[in-house]
Amino acid sequence: MECALRFPEEQLAVLRAAHPDGEAESPADWLAEIGGTVEAIPYRWLYWPEVFELSGAVFVDLYGAGEAEIARRLAAAVAAGGPGRGSQEWTELVDGFNFFEISQLFRQWRGPLDASEEAGLALAGLLVEPWRGRLRAAFPGREFGVRISPPQPELGVCVEVTQSAPDLHPPAGW
Repeated sequence: MECALRFPEEQLAVLRAAHPDGEAESPADWLAEIGGTVEAIPYRWLYWPEVFELSGAVFVDLYGAGEAEIARRLAAAVAAGGPGRGSQEWTELVDGFNFFEISQLFRQWRGPLDASEEAGLALAGLLVEPWRGRLRAAFPGREFGVRISPPQPELGVCVEVTQSAPDLHPPAGW
């Protein structure tokens, strides 16, 4: 039985380069051929990350720091003070917490292809829609941007989340 669902060519090329002996074509066939139940469990976090709100801003907790740790880091940034800080600087701080380097997600690399820009772009492309869905489900009255940022030599492929509505306002003491 042939599956109508297919990977985009760039994703299929990454899979075939990593598994040249693989014969799978569809996502379901690839999952059956190279996947495993135990290995799949942590991927829930990757595609449906924890999210929470602090000081009117939404944070994606992809690295598992937890709400208390993010709150501590924000409090430290607020306490650091400094004249002339306004809404733009607050938005930049929040956006910095919601900027994710694909290369920092995994400690285990199985080969040079794992660290390639093509593989990073393939994975990042798969995260955008689930993250949009996660944010819409958790915060239905807000609007977010989720996009792949242009690859940077020092960071590689990154996914960024921004809150576009309502506007972010700095907390008291900022």
